[in-house]
Amino acid sequence: MAFPPQTDIGGGTIPLTLAVNTYVTLAEAEAYLDTRLHAESWRAATADDKTRALISAQRALSRIPYRWHKTTLAQVLDFPRISRETDDSFYYATDPTVVPRLVKDAQCEEALALLVNDVRALAQSQGVTSQSAGDASESYAPRSQAGLLSAEAHRMLAPWIESTLRIARPR
Repeated sequence: MAFPPQTDIGGGTIPLTLAVNTYVTLAEAEAYLDTRLHAESWRAATADDKTRALISAQRALSRIPYRWHKTTLAQVLDFPRISRETDDSFYYATDPTVVPRLVKDAQCEEALALLVNDVRALAQSQGVTSQSAGDASESYAPRSQAGLLSAEAHRMLAPWIESTLRIARPR
């Protein structure tokens, strides 16, 4: 059973609804990012911009293919998830109604990355390998962050991200 939606948990005029368009409340995001170094963009943003960033971050997280299954068919968001395998208990919450802390933190990290508005990070996340402006040019190594701007958010979600590499067992 997924946790029930709670509407209007943001601080601005844009509705933030748990289990529908966010994993975290604005208060939870504030608590997490207030302790984070280099989060000036978050602290300077309005409540509406923070809410927009959180919703956009959740949308980015929703485009990632995850392992295992949603806990119910009626569940709107991708988390919480449950494994059908007994040896994978580390990767999902013991209580299938709880969104793991790392998922909530990843949404906060991605929201911060969106607010920073770093054009180079956006270009890198989109696979740009070279960029020139006049006499200046930059090249980026390909990055696999599942479409996220935040490498930290990607690392936090790594235990749940479905790998495209399949290794067949010998028969």
